Amino acid sequence: ALFESAIDKLCRLIGYDTVCLGQGHGRVADVLAKYRTTPYPRSYALILDAKATSRYAFPAADVRKMKEYIGRHGPDLLAEGIPQHAFAFVSMDFERPDAHLLEIAGETGVNGTAITVYDLLALGDAVLQKKAEIGSLFSSFTTNTRYHG
Repeated sequence: ALFESAIDKLCRLIGYDTVCLGQGHGRVADVLAKYRTTPYPRSYALILDAKATSRYAFPAADVRKMKEYIGRHGPDLLAEGIPQHAFAFVSMDFERPDAHLLEIAGETGVNGTAITVYDLLALGDAVLQKKAEIGSLFSSFTTNTRYHG
């Protein structure tokens, strides 16, 4: 729960409106990070699954859970006026993420990424230093590959 909370706080620091659902709330994502703007079609949300491990290998059960998270949170986000969604796994490092990301995207119609904590920190630093804008980050989370900043 500490790792999930840290990811939630980092997303808030970047400028997202977050909801930390974390462990113990049933089959839900760890963090929902929302960016709202007008016109609302440019608003987006990130469905985050935080993995406190040194090298995350995408077990089949976790891939299935992410598909469930997308199905569960997508309609609620749409009802909130947030039409664009992406998913992301956040960990220290990853073992061959692309095939798993493509599987999730292919079955849900929602694209995503795998981003290391270090890259998420760098992204936050870039936003805080005004080298990047939160409104333009969505495409970085929709590559269906490991995040490359």
